[in-house]
Amino acid sequence: MKKVLGVLSLAFALIALAPATANAGYGTRIGLKLLEMINTVEDDGGTIACINADQLTSDENIRTYTRHLYSGNEYTAVAMGDSRIADTDLVVYRRSGGSWEEVTRDADASNTAECTFRCNRSGEYKFEVKAYRFEGSNTTGFYGFILSF
Repeated sequence: MKKVLGVLSLAFALIALAPATANAGYGTRIGLKLLEMINTVEDDGGTIACINADQLTSDENIRTYTRHLYSGNEYTAVAMGDSRIADTDLVVYRRSGGSWEEVTRDADASNTAECTFRCNRSGEYKFEVKAYRFEGSNTTGFYGFILSF
């Protein structure tokens, strides 16, 4: 059942990307990478909490997602760019009072970023995906994001 829901979520993400026909090949490749990650997580007994795919541009190079996470779980968040994104960064924040405090980050120079952390306090967490650098003269690219536990 989980795999069926994951595949349906991925299908909806791919449909959402379909209008960008000039980039459809890139969107499809990100979708296939996400499907491969879903299968790996579920084969290892994990659960998918969130899947997203979208386009980043040099003008709008950051996307954020907010989720309620539960104490005691170990979470893994992965953001990956297509071949046009040279460097993808990922930062995880936890709401603390009226502000956000950083929990962890992956800011190395690759197009895949991964953060694994244990949730010590239930509450709102924010995931920030950033296309830090594009490949060559590219100014746009697709990325995929997956959160699992």
